Amino acid sequence: MGVINDEPGYMLPNDDTERDRLDMVHEMFLVTTDRKLFLAPIGPSPQRVLDLCTGTGIWAIQFGDEFPSAEVIGNDLSPSQPTLVPPNEKFIVNDVEEDWGYENNPFDFVHARGLIFSIRDMQRLIQQAYNCAKPGGWVEFQDWDPMIYSEDGSTKGTSIEKYYVHTLAAYEKAGYCARVGPGLEEWFRQAGFVDIKVTKYRVPMGVWPKDKYYKTLGTWNLLQVEEAGFEAMAMVVLTRHENWSADEVRLLAAKTLSDAKNRAIHGLFDFYIVYGRKPE
Repeated sequence: MGVINDEPGYMLPNDDTERDRLDMVHEMFLVTTDRKLFLAPIGPSPQRVLDLCTGTGIWAIQFGDEFPSAEVIGNDLSPSQPTLVPPNEKFIVNDVEEDWGYENNPFDFVHARGLIFSIRDMQRLIQQAYNCAKPGGWVEFQDWDPMIYSEDGSTKGTSIEKYYVHTLAAYEKAGYCARVGPGLEEWFRQAGFVDIKVTKYRVPMGVWPKDKYYKTLGTWNLLQVEEAGFEAMAMVVLTRHENWSADEVRLLAAKTLSDAKNRAIHGLFDFYIVYGRKPE
């Protein structure tokens, strides 16, 4: 289980286990997109690139390797990125929900991925990305709708369904945007982007799919929740905002992991990639 963070406004774990999980999720996203770091048509030589909430920095490092022409900046609340990086990359510690101050030195490309449970005002964040993009520059957000569902009804009444219903409601009650993916397109339009493109992927939970691609995705998804645990994602938010006891959270998390491993429960999530261009 991840270390529980005692900061009043922070609900997620922040330790070595969580960093390992984030790198697993990065690989899962690459499998999802056929090894593409991004989908936006940014061109062959971007000059300035910003990776929001960079986490371990793995996306920014790989992007910088692929585009040596670019100055790549990754920011995060936690200084958990490597200190030895290529000369075209740097990491900074700051809060993306505060004012950025990049309007006079804007970016060709702004990237964000997996910000669910971390951002209180997603619409404002996307507007900041718009304001700090160059005319003609691109912004791409990749994020989940983390409400599990199934095409055959096999998730109905299960512990894993109960887990997501209660946990997502608790994050919303705490003031965080929990279901980011479905709202991205509208937030991009409201910000002023044009040429908006939405791509939605289905990501299974567990090894139940017969198709090789989906079985691989589902296996990665199961591995990443086993690494950090359902308990770590829910413990703070349910005990602090819904008056659950720690033992109640542990019991639900254990039942949820059992459901995730159950081949008869065919859980799915939707993962959205949305990009848009700032007009010239």
